[in-house]
Amino acid sequence: MKRKILISVLLLALFIAVFPAGGGMADSSGIIYVGVNDELTGHYPYFYGARIYLPLSDFQSLGLTYAADIDASTFILKYGTSSLAFDLATGECYDSGGNPYGIKALYLARSVYLPAYFVAEYFGFTYSYVKGVGNGDVVRIKTSAAAYTDLAFMETYNSQMEERTNAYKNPNPPATPGPTPVSTPRVTPPIDKSATKLSFSFAGMPTDGILDALEASGIHAMFFIGYDEALAEPGILRRAAGMGHRLGVWLGDEADEYAETAELIYEITRIKTLFAASAPETGEGAESSVQSSVILVGCGLDAGAEADEYALMAKLLDLRGSVSLRFDTEQEDILPGILEFIRLHKFSIDTIREAP
Repeated sequence: MKRKILISVLLLALFIAVFPAGGGMADSSGIIYVGVNDELTGHYPYFYGARIYLPLSDFQSLGLTYAADIDASTFILKYGTSSLAFDLATGECYDSGGNPYGIKALYLARSVYLPAYFVAEYFGFTYSYVKGVGNGDVVRIKTSAAAYTDLAFMETYNSQMEERTNAYKNPNPPATPGPTPVSTPRVTPPIDKSATKLSFSFAGMPTDGILDALEASGIHAMFFIGYDEALAEPGILRRAAGMGHRLGVWLGDEADEYAETAELIYEITRIKTLFAASAPETGEGAESSVQSSVILVGCGLDAGAEADEYALMAKLLDLRGSVSLRFDTEQEDILPGILEFIRLHKFSIDTIREAP
């Protein structure tokens, strides 16, 4: 089973590479529906990072059962002789043998959402993503009891999908006699945050994973580097500079630290930096030690201080105006999901601002 899941995850990675998640994944309508066996449901998928999530109730329709512990933080899914546990509190997933899988379930709007492809493959269901031709795509999970092929499913529900798509595109039609209006699909992204401008900076040396994620999102950031970091990893520093990212000095307690680090960055990249930043606990002491020509970069939201990506996402939705985000480079694992969240909610990307 473990080997099967590993192969499945690798196939999922290939699938994601070919079909990027989110609105760009859907056809021209931008809407994605959900099919369970031979039924078109009223549920809609949720995108987290590069994965499609479906509500637990959709899998229950296939015969999947679950049990929850007393505080409802751990859900144990069962189908036949197979079981799988998701701990909502820790974000962990493991099978009955205690073998861990690097994937999590989500708790959204009082409902549990499961990673659709992974869960389907684990329990032996069939997962498919069916491209539409203007009335929406379909994410479908099914058992051997399903009668329709994917093509037959799309043909059967084409008119219903057309009605629902039109209702979504025209939510306030003229008041004329007609059939009972269909419900408007809740699709991702639900909020247009294009009026909010975000700029990105990182405290610490970039990693290849962070640079890859930023490149895939078309985002240029600023990295604040310490002297020892630059000395230890000059190659990754050159790569960041070559990709167009800005470099600055991360200030510590030493009075001459800025000058020494800036000089080292220049020796490595042949780029002069006039930017600097420091941790809040370092205070004004370190910043006052640099010359007046140095641009001190402020931080509107310290992303590194958030407990997890869910808390950070909630704060992002509350932001207004132009905000500088500062991440720790140790947050590499959550960055792709945050960048996808930002893309889906249509945030604008701004340049680094000077501190007032």
